[in-house]
Amino acid sequence: EYYQLRIFSGGRKNSLQDPKAAKKRWEEALVINPKSFEAHVNLAFLHFPTGNNFNMLATDERDLNVAKDYLNKGSKIYPKSSRWSRFLGNVYRAEGDFEKALAAYKESLNIIEKFESGSKSNPYANSLLMVGHVNTFTGKYDQAREYYDKGIEISNNYWKVAMTELKAHTYMYQKDFANAIYLLSEVQNEIDKMEEEESTKNNWKYGAEFNKFLAFGHSQKEEETLISLKRMDELYKSNININLENAMNEDQRNRLLTNQKKQGISMQIWYNILFGNYEDARSLINEFKIISESQLSYNPNSMNEFHKYSGYLNLMEGDPEEAIKSYSNLSKEVMTGDSYHVYFLALAKKAIGEVEESNLILSELANDNFATWQNAI
Repeated sequence: EYYQLRIFSGGRKNSLQDPKAAKKRWEEALVINPKSFEAHVNLAFLHFPTGNNFNMLATDERDLNVAKDYLNKGSKIYPKSSRWSRFLGNVYRAEGDFEKALAAYKESLNIIEKFESGSKSNPYANSLLMVGHVNTFTGKYDQAREYYDKGIEISNNYWKVAMTELKAHTYMYQKDFANAIYLLSEVQNEIDKMEEEESTKNNWKYGAEFNKFLAFGHSQKEEETLISLKRMDELYKSNININLENAMNEDQRNRLLTNQKKQGISMQIWYNILFGNYEDARSLINEFKIISESQLSYNPNSMNEFHKYSGYLNLMEGDPEEAIKSYSNLSKEVMTGDSYHVYFLALAKKAIGEVEESNLILSELANDNFATWQNAI
Protein backbone atom coordinates (compact mmCIF):
# COMPACT_ATOMS: atom_id res chain seq x y z
CA GLU A 1 0.00 0.00 0.00
CA TYR A 2 1.31 3.43 -0.92
CA TYR A 3 1.41 5.73 2.08
CA GLN A 4 1.87 8.75 -0.21
CA LEU A 5 -1.69 8.27 -1.48
CA ARG A 6 -2.95 8.66 2.09
CA ILE A 7 -0.84 11.80 2.52
CA PHE A 8 -2.30 13.29 -0.67
CA SER A 9 -5.86 12.23 0.20
CA GLY A 10 -5.50 13.80 3.65
CA GLY A 11 -4.36 17.03 2.07
CA ARG A 12 -7.38 17.11 -0.21
CA LYS A 13 -9.79 16.45 2.65
CA ASN A 14 -8.16 19.15 4.74
CA SER A 15 -8.51 21.65 1.89
CA LEU A 16 -12.24 20.79 1.85
CA GLN A 17 -12.42 21.82 5.53
CA ASP A 18 -12.71 18.26 6.81
CA PRO A 19 -9.77 17.91 9.21
CA LYS A 20 -11.22 14.79 10.89
CA ALA A 21 -11.19 12.89 7.60
CA ALA A 22 -7.70 14.25 6.91
CA LYS A 23 -6.54 12.98 10.31
CA LYS A 24 -7.78 9.47 9.50
CA ARG A 25 -5.84 9.40 6.23
CA TRP A 26 -2.60 10.66 7.79
CA GLU A 27 -2.88 8.14 10.62
CA GLU A 28 -3.21 5.41 7.98
CA ALA A 29 -0.11 6.74 6.24
CA LEU A 30 1.83 6.59 9.51
CA VAL A 31 0.85 2.96 10.04
CA ILE A 32 2.18 2.10 6.58
CA ASN A 33 5.31 4.21 6.98
CA PRO A 34 6.13 5.02 10.63
CA LYS A 35 8.92 7.34 9.44
CA SER A 36 6.71 9.52 7.24
CA PHE A 37 7.85 13.13 7.66
CA GLU A 38 4.57 14.53 6.25
CA ALA A 39 2.36 12.39 8.46
CA HIS A 40 4.12 13.48 11.65
CA VAL A 41 4.00 17.14 10.64
CA ASN A 42 0.39 17.20 9.43
CA LEU A 43 -0.98 15.27 12.40
CA ALA A 44 0.72 17.79 14.69
CA PHE A 45 -0.62 20.73 12.67
CA LEU A 46 -4.22 19.66 13.39
CA HIS A 47 -3.78 20.89 16.97
CA PHE A 48 -2.30 24.40 16.63
CA PRO A 49 -2.24 27.30 14.13
CA THR A 50 0.34 27.20 11.36
CA GLY A 51 -1.13 29.24 8.53
CA ASN A 52 -4.27 30.35 6.73
CA ASN A 53 -4.42 27.39 4.33
CA PHE A 54 -4.49 24.57 6.87
CA ASN A 55 -7.69 23.58 8.67
CA MET A 56 -7.30 22.55 12.32
CA LEU A 57 -9.55 20.42 14.44
CA ALA A 58 -12.21 22.28 16.42
CA THR A 59 -10.93 23.96 19.58
CA ASP A 60 -12.38 21.37 21.94
CA GLU A 61 -10.81 18.52 19.94
CA ARG A 62 -7.25 19.84 19.88
CA ASP A 63 -4.56 18.56 22.21
CA LEU A 64 -1.23 20.36 22.34
CA ASN A 65 0.36 17.37 24.05
CA VAL A 66 -0.51 15.24 21.02
CA ALA A 67 1.11 17.88 18.80
CA LYS A 68 4.26 17.85 20.94
CA ASP A 69 4.37 14.07 20.78
CA TYR A 70 4.31 14.01 16.97
CA LEU A 71 6.90 16.79 16.71
CA ASN A 72 9.24 15.20 19.25
CA LYS A 73 8.97 11.80 17.55
CA GLY A 74 9.71 13.45 14.21
CA SER A 75 12.76 15.19 15.63
CA LYS A 76 14.22 11.82 16.64
CA ILE A 77 13.72 10.42 13.14
CA TYR A 78 15.00 13.55 11.35
CA PRO A 79 17.26 15.32 13.90
CA LYS A 80 18.79 17.71 11.37
CA SER A 81 15.44 19.15 10.30
CA SER A 82 14.48 22.59 11.59
CA ARG A 83 10.75 21.91 11.21
CA TRP A 84 10.34 20.30 14.63
CA SER A 85 11.72 23.19 16.67
CA ARG A 86 10.13 25.71 14.32
CA PHE A 87 6.66 24.31 14.98
CA LEU A 88 7.25 23.48 18.64
CA GLY A 89 7.62 27.24 18.90
CA ASN A 90 4.03 27.55 17.70
CA VAL A 91 2.86 25.01 20.27
CA TYR A 92 4.53 26.97 23.06
CA ARG A 93 2.93 30.18 21.77
CA ALA A 94 -0.43 28.44 21.88
CA GLU A 95 0.32 27.65 25.54
CA GLY A 96 1.33 31.26 26.18
CA ASP A 97 4.90 30.23 27.04
CA PHE A 98 6.78 32.87 25.05
CA GLU A 99 10.16 32.08 26.61
CA LYS A 100 10.06 28.48 25.35
CA ALA A 101 8.65 29.65 22.01
CA LEU A 102 11.54 32.07 21.53
CA ALA A 103 14.10 29.38 22.40
CA ALA A 104 12.50 26.96 19.92
CA TYR A 105 12.47 29.50 17.09
CA LYS A 106 16.11 30.38 17.76
CA GLU A 107 16.99 26.68 17.69
CA SER A 108 15.33 26.43 14.28
CA LEU A 109 17.43 29.37 13.07
CA ASN A 110 20.60 27.57 14.15
CA ILE A 111 19.59 24.34 12.40
CA ILE A 112 18.68 26.15 9.18
CA GLU A 113 22.01 27.96 9.18
CA LYS A 114 24.11 24.85 9.95
CA PHE A 115 22.32 22.01 8.17
CA GLU A 116 19.80 23.40 5.71
CA SER A 117 19.51 26.38 3.36
CA GLY A 118 21.56 28.93 5.32
CA SER A 119 20.99 32.35 6.84
CA LYS A 120 19.91 34.05 3.61
CA SER A 121 17.06 31.69 2.81
CA ASN A 122 13.26 31.82 2.99
CA PRO A 123 13.05 29.26 5.85
CA TYR A 124 15.51 31.37 7.84
CA ALA A 125 13.41 34.45 7.11
CA ASN A 126 10.30 32.58 8.26
CA SER A 127 11.87 31.77 11.63
CA LEU A 128 12.90 35.42 11.96
CA LEU A 129 9.24 36.22 11.37
CA MET A 130 8.32 33.87 14.22
CA VAL A 131 10.73 35.65 16.57
CA GLY A 132 9.00 38.86 15.48
CA HIS A 133 5.63 37.34 16.38
CA VAL A 134 6.84 36.54 19.90
CA ASN A 135 7.74 40.19 20.30
CA THR A 136 4.39 41.29 18.85
CA PHE A 137 2.40 39.23 21.33
CA THR A 138 4.47 40.41 24.26
CA GLY A 139 3.79 44.03 23.27
CA LYS A 140 7.32 44.76 22.01
CA TYR A 141 6.17 46.16 18.68
CA ASP A 142 9.34 48.04 17.72
CA GLN A 143 11.46 44.93 18.27
CA ALA A 144 8.91 42.86 16.35
CA ARG A 145 9.18 45.19 13.36
CA GLU A 146 12.98 44.93 13.45
CA TYR A 147 12.76 41.15 13.08
CA TYR A 148 10.14 41.46 10.35
CA ASP A 149 12.46 43.80 8.47
CA LYS A 150 15.33 41.29 8.76
CA GLY A 151 13.06 38.63 7.30
CA ILE A 152 11.81 40.90 4.53
CA GLU A 153 15.36 41.73 3.49
CA ILE A 154 16.26 38.11 2.65
CA SER A 155 12.87 36.82 1.46
CA ASN A 156 11.52 36.09 -1.99
CA ASN A 157 8.87 38.41 -3.38
CA TYR A 158 5.94 36.44 -1.98
CA TRP A 159 7.28 36.58 1.56
CA LYS A 160 8.36 40.21 1.23
CA VAL A 161 4.71 41.08 0.63
CA ALA A 162 3.31 38.71 3.26
CA MET A 163 5.73 39.87 5.96
CA THR A 164 5.07 43.51 5.18
CA GLU A 165 1.34 42.90 5.69
CA LEU A 166 2.11 41.25 9.03
CA LYS A 167 4.30 44.20 9.92
CA ALA A 168 1.35 46.48 9.09
CA HIS A 169 -0.74 44.45 11.53
CA THR A 170 1.58 45.49 14.37
CA TYR A 171 0.40 49.06 13.83
CA MET A 172 -3.22 47.86 13.80
CA TYR A 173 -2.69 46.22 17.19
CA GLN A 174 -1.63 49.67 18.40
CA LYS A 175 -4.65 51.27 16.68
CA ASP A 176 -2.20 53.24 14.54
CA PHE A 177 -4.13 52.75 11.31
CA ALA A 178 -2.37 55.62 9.52
CA ASN A 179 1.04 53.90 9.67
CA ALA A 180 -0.52 50.56 8.75
CA ILE A 181 -2.09 52.08 5.63
CA TYR A 182 1.10 53.90 4.70
CA LEU A 183 3.07 50.65 4.88
CA LEU A 184 0.48 48.79 2.80
CA SER A 185 0.54 51.51 0.14
CA GLU A 186 4.34 51.29 0.06
CA VAL A 187 4.29 47.54 -0.53
CA GLN A 188 1.76 47.99 -3.35
CA ASN A 189 4.20 50.35 -5.03
CA GLU A 190 6.98 47.79 -4.56
CA ILE A 191 4.82 45.04 -6.07
CA ASP A 192 4.49 47.10 -9.27
CA LYS A 193 8.29 46.97 -9.64
CA MET A 194 8.55 43.20 -9.14
CA GLU A 195 9.24 40.86 -12.04
CA GLU A 196 6.19 38.68 -11.57
CA GLU A 197 3.21 37.70 -13.71
CA GLU A 198 0.47 40.32 -13.85
CA SER A 199 -2.06 38.02 -12.17
CA THR A 200 0.36 37.38 -9.30
CA LYS A 201 0.95 41.08 -8.79
CA ASN A 202 -2.80 41.71 -8.89
CA ASN A 203 -3.34 39.06 -6.20
CA TRP A 204 -0.69 40.57 -3.95
CA LYS A 205 -1.97 44.11 -4.44
CA TYR A 206 -5.49 42.87 -3.72
CA GLY A 207 -4.30 41.35 -0.45
CA ALA A 208 -2.70 44.63 0.59
CA GLU A 209 -5.83 46.55 -0.40
CA PHE A 210 -7.97 44.15 1.62
CA ASN A 211 -5.88 45.00 4.67
CA LYS A 212 -6.38 48.71 3.91
CA PHE A 213 -10.12 48.04 3.72
CA LEU A 214 -9.91 46.47 7.18
CA ALA A 215 -8.03 49.44 8.58
CA PHE A 216 -10.34 52.04 7.03
CA GLY A 217 -13.55 50.15 7.74
CA HIS A 218 -12.80 49.37 11.36
CA SER A 219 -11.73 52.95 12.04
CA GLN A 220 -15.03 54.12 10.47
CA LYS A 221 -13.51 56.10 7.59
CA GLU A 222 -16.29 55.61 5.07
CA GLU A 223 -14.96 57.56 2.08
CA GLU A 224 -11.58 55.81 2.24
CA THR A 225 -13.29 52.43 2.69
CA LEU A 226 -15.29 52.98 -0.50
CA ILE A 227 -12.10 53.86 -2.38
CA SER A 228 -10.53 50.61 -1.17
CA LEU A 229 -13.61 48.65 -2.25
CA LYS A 230 -13.40 50.15 -5.72
CA ARG A 231 -9.70 49.35 -6.01
CA MET A 232 -10.25 45.76 -4.84
CA ASP A 233 -13.02 45.34 -7.40
CA GLU A 234 -10.73 46.60 -10.19
CA LEU A 235 -7.93 44.22 -9.21
CA TYR A 236 -10.28 41.26 -8.91
CA LYS A 237 -11.89 41.97 -12.29
CA SER A 238 -8.48 42.34 -13.91
CA ASN A 239 -7.53 38.84 -12.81
CA ILE A 240 -10.90 37.41 -13.78
CA ASN A 241 -10.35 38.79 -17.30
CA ILE A 242 -6.94 37.12 -17.43
CA ASN A 243 -8.45 33.83 -16.28
CA LEU A 244 -11.33 34.10 -18.75
CA GLU A 245 -8.83 34.23 -21.59
CA ASN A 246 -7.41 30.91 -20.40
CA ALA A 247 -10.73 29.23 -19.58
CA MET A 248 -11.02 25.77 -21.13
CA ASN A 249 -14.79 25.72 -21.61
CA GLU A 250 -18.05 27.59 -21.04
CA ASP A 251 -18.64 25.98 -17.66
CA GLN A 252 -15.31 27.28 -16.38
CA ARG A 253 -16.07 30.74 -17.75
CA ASN A 254 -19.44 30.77 -15.99
CA ARG A 255 -17.87 29.76 -12.69
CA LEU A 256 -15.32 32.55 -12.96
CA LEU A 257 -18.02 35.13 -13.67
CA THR A 258 -20.12 33.80 -10.79
CA ASN A 259 -17.12 34.08 -8.45
CA GLN A 260 -16.57 37.66 -9.59
CA LYS A 261 -20.17 38.62 -8.89
CA LYS A 262 -20.16 36.85 -5.54
CA GLN A 263 -16.93 38.50 -4.42
CA GLY A 264 -18.23 41.95 -5.27
CA ILE A 265 -21.49 41.41 -3.37
CA SER A 266 -19.60 39.91 -0.44
CA MET A 267 -17.50 43.01 0.09
CA GLN A 268 -20.54 45.27 -0.33
CA ILE A 269 -22.39 43.33 2.37
CA TRP A 270 -19.43 43.70 4.72
CA TYR A 271 -19.12 47.43 4.01
CA ASN A 272 -22.83 48.03 4.61
CA ILE A 273 -22.81 46.15 7.91
CA LEU A 274 -19.72 48.04 9.08
CA PHE A 275 -21.37 51.39 8.42
CA GLY A 276 -24.84 50.52 9.72
CA ASN A 277 -26.61 50.26 6.36
CA TYR A 278 -28.50 47.17 7.45
CA GLU A 279 -31.36 47.39 4.95
CA ASP A 280 -28.89 47.53 2.06
CA ALA A 281 -26.95 44.63 3.55
CA ARG A 282 -30.17 42.59 3.93
CA SER A 283 -31.10 43.20 0.31
CA LEU A 284 -27.66 42.11 -0.89
CA ILE A 285 -27.51 39.06 1.35
CA ASN A 286 -30.61 37.58 -0.27
CA GLU A 287 -28.94 37.75 -3.68
CA PHE A 288 -25.74 36.42 -2.13
CA LYS A 289 -27.63 33.37 -0.87
CA ILE A 290 -28.94 32.53 -4.35
CA ILE A 291 -25.45 32.72 -5.84
CA SER A 292 -23.99 30.63 -3.02
CA GLU A 293 -26.65 27.94 -3.47
CA SER A 294 -25.86 27.76 -7.19
CA GLN A 295 -22.26 26.81 -6.34
CA LEU A 296 -23.10 23.85 -4.10
CA SER A 297 -22.85 21.37 -6.95
CA TYR A 298 -19.09 21.93 -7.16
CA ASN A 299 -18.23 23.59 -3.83
CA PRO A 300 -19.70 21.96 -0.70
CA ASN A 301 -18.54 24.93 1.41
CA SER A 302 -20.11 27.63 -0.77
CA MET A 303 -22.74 28.54 1.85
CA ASN A 304 -20.26 29.19 4.67
CA GLU A 305 -19.78 32.86 3.94
CA PHE A 306 -23.54 33.39 3.67
CA HIS A 307 -24.08 31.89 7.12
CA LYS A 308 -21.32 34.07 8.58
CA TYR A 309 -22.73 37.28 7.12
CA SER A 310 -26.22 36.25 8.23
CA GLY A 311 -25.05 35.78 11.79
CA TYR A 312 -23.17 39.08 11.76
CA LEU A 313 -26.09 41.02 10.25
CA ASN A 314 -28.70 39.47 12.54
CA LEU A 315 -26.65 40.49 15.55
CA MET A 316 -26.19 44.06 14.31
CA GLU A 317 -29.94 44.29 13.62
CA GLY A 318 -30.58 43.38 17.26
CA ASP A 319 -31.59 39.74 16.88
CA PRO A 320 -28.94 37.68 18.73
CA GLU A 321 -31.04 34.50 18.69
CA GLU A 322 -31.20 34.53 14.89
CA ALA A 323 -27.48 35.32 14.83
CA ILE A 324 -26.74 32.19 16.85
CA LYS A 325 -29.05 30.16 14.63
CA SER A 326 -27.17 31.37 11.53
CA TYR A 327 -23.77 30.57 13.01
CA SER A 328 -25.03 27.11 14.06
CA ASN A 329 -25.17 26.16 10.35
CA LEU A 330 -21.38 26.17 10.33
CA SER A 331 -19.23 23.29 11.54
CA LYS A 332 -17.12 23.72 14.66
CA GLU A 333 -14.01 23.43 12.48
CA VAL A 334 -15.10 26.29 10.20
CA MET A 335 -15.95 28.56 13.12
CA THR A 336 -12.71 27.66 14.91
CA GLY A 337 -10.75 29.09 12.01
CA ASP A 338 -12.49 32.47 12.00
CA SER A 339 -12.01 34.47 15.19
CA TYR A 340 -13.73 37.50 13.60
CA HIS A 341 -17.10 35.75 13.54
CA VAL A 342 -16.44 33.78 16.72
CA TYR A 343 -16.25 37.20 18.42
CA PHE A 344 -19.73 38.12 17.14
CA LEU A 345 -21.05 34.72 18.20
CA ALA A 346 -19.73 35.43 21.71
CA LEU A 347 -21.52 38.79 21.73
CA ALA A 348 -24.76 37.12 20.61
CA LYS A 349 -24.50 34.56 23.38
CA LYS A 350 -23.92 37.27 25.96
CA ALA A 351 -26.97 39.15 24.66
CA ILE A 352 -29.27 36.16 25.33
CA GLY A 353 -27.85 35.55 28.79
CA GLU A 354 -25.32 32.81 28.05
CA VAL A 355 -22.71 34.89 29.84
CA GLU A 356 -20.45 32.09 31.06
CA GLU A 357 -20.08 30.54 27.60
CA SER A 358 -19.61 33.97 26.06
CA ASN A 359 -16.86 34.88 28.52
CA LEU A 360 -15.11 31.57 27.85
CA ILE A 361 -15.05 32.29 24.11
CA LEU A 362 -13.86 35.86 24.65
CA SER A 363 -11.12 34.62 26.98
CA GLU A 364 -9.92 32.15 24.33
CA LEU A 365 -9.83 34.96 21.75
CA ALA A 366 -7.91 37.24 24.11
CA ASN A 367 -5.28 34.52 24.60
CA ASP A 368 -4.88 33.72 20.90
CA ASN A 369 -1.20 34.45 20.28
CA PHE A 370 -1.18 34.04 16.51
CA ALA A 371 -0.84 36.66 13.81
CA THR A 372 -4.00 36.96 11.73
CA TRP A 373 -5.90 39.92 10.31
CA GLN A 374 -8.80 38.95 12.59
CA ASN A 375 -6.64 39.39 15.68
CA ALA A 376 -5.11 42.60 14.34
CA ILE A 377 -8.45 44.41 14.23
